[in-house]
Amino acid sequence: MPVVLDAVDEQIIAALRRDGRQANTHLARQIGVTEGTVRKRIQRLREAGIVDVRAFVDMRRMGLDWDVIILVNCAYGRIEDVARQLAALDEVRYVALMTGRYDLMVAAFFRSQTELTAFLLERLPAVEGVTRSEMLHRLRALKYDSMRFL
Repeated sequence: MPVVLDAVDEQIIAALRRDGRQANTHLARQIGVTEGTVRKRIQRLREAGIVDVRAFVDMRRMGLDWDVIILVNCAYGRIEDVARQLAALDEVRYVALMTGRYDLMVAAFFRSQTELTAFLLERLPAVEGVTRSEMLHRLRALKYDSMRFL
């Protein structure tokens, strides 16, 4: 069952999105509640799996310039097995089961075209159950926002 968020929860989440390292006392002053309220709300949001403070890493600034999406079709009955195999690969950052033309969407980062080519020609074909793949290369991200509705 989804957790119902009120205005205070939404303000806390919005403030943490701007700076996840803010002290609870600072958040409390911003929102107009006590530090105890902020502490309890954050704990409840964490326990519910709604928030988890993490660092955002810009992969391109780390030299991982080849940001790709690989769309994958799998042999009948092998989708979850293929997804687990792909998720175990170091280059892969995201794997999702899909509806529509493709069974899986895989996001991966590579340092060079050479690394990407080796992945596409050697590592991906070694995954048992992959029947077809198509690669899309991200040229530039115009927006990334996981909190559109808050």
